[in-house]
Amino acid sequence: MQTYMSQTLNHSCTGAEAKMKGKEVIGMSGTEAEVPVSHAEAARQLTESLRAMQSTIDGFVLPPSPLDAQSRLRGHVALPDAFFVELAVALESSAPFAGALKAASIQLTPVEIRDMLRYGEAYLSFADAVERFARGIRHTVFSRRAKVGRVASSAYRIAKGMNLGVDVSLPVPQTESMKRAFKRRRKPVSPPAPPAPGSL
Repeated sequence: MQTYMSQTLNHSCTGAEAKMKGKEVIGMSGTEAEVPVSHAEAARQLTESLRAMQSTIDGFVLPPSPLDAQSRLRGHVALPDAFFVELAVALESSAPFAGALKAASIQLTPVEIRDMLRYGEAYLSFADAVERFARGIRHTVFSRRAKVGRVASSAYRIAKGMNLGVDVSLPVPQTESMKRAFKRRRKPVSPPAPPAPGSL
């Protein structure tokens, strides 16, 4: 897993400067040509890298959407690590206990328990890193939108001012369409639900 991730990160770092500029450097006959790479293509390549990474995680499963009753994790997922550690010790130190589980057709070994704990310790920290990465992507997208939006708001105010002239022909006819876009964005506020009988 670490080898694959290192290769993926190294591949991503190669030409990182070109990617940030939205370009891909391609060598041709000893010369370099810059070919523009669209945002959609760059995002598609990242998505493919994530899908390839999924195959390196043993037992990786995406939950169904919407989540059905059979796929919902029960309270057993909240059992503490110390409980599992002591159970593994009990299975190793008590032959009668291990025999009782076998008689009850309960297949559980100390090796399986400890491997589960190591699996969770390793991949939950990786999941935290991926979630921080996803939050960073959203923050970057919204920051870019806000930066352009601040300038766009100033441009919109200037366009409205230009349209206040006495000339019947609007210098910026798109201003009305922009105004309607704001109205479409606003959702009507639902009236508060009436109180239930006897609740007053």
